[in-house]
Amino acid sequence: MENINYNVQQKVNYHTIETEMLDKVGKYGCEYSETDVKNICEDVYTVEVLKVFGASTTTDKCIPDTIKDVFDCMRNDELFFSYFKKIVTVFSHLGMEYDDFLHATCSNAEHVYNLQLGTFSTLFAHSTFYVMHRCIVEYANNNNIIENYYQELLDVTVKFHQN
Repeated sequence: MENINYNVQQKVNYHTIETEMLDKVGKYGCEYSETDVKNICEDVYTVEVLKVFGASTTTDKCIPDTIKDVFDCMRNDELFFSYFKKIVTVFSHLGMEYDDFLHATCSNAEHVYNLQLGTFSTLFAHSTFYVMHRCIVEYANNNNIIENYYQELLDVTVKFHQN
């Protein structure tokens, strides 16, 4: 991962801030509403994403290019891929067409790769980025990821898609 333009030194705190602030809404004389907190933390998330990718805007081409590079690096890790398949299963229950990926019925490797990459890209969304970043940092620093991080990523993905 050393040649990938992904800032593993960047702290990602938007989720912690959001959780702590939401816990205080309506208590202790908190002046923020739940909507205020969510809007503030969405801005913090955006800033943190831009810093991680070294981007100036959310539409900067370096973001999808770097996501692709990270995916290409991590997808050969067996533990990662086993959890990734579970995450894909979450999407398949939403009615999306993932049979080609889950059952390896497609002979078009490029189609399967693009489906995998598209799914991987969703893990950088607000609801999952804080855990995905932790996984990437761990992978970059130790060339593997603690299984608990994968489980948390799966749990957060399931929780988000149930809402």
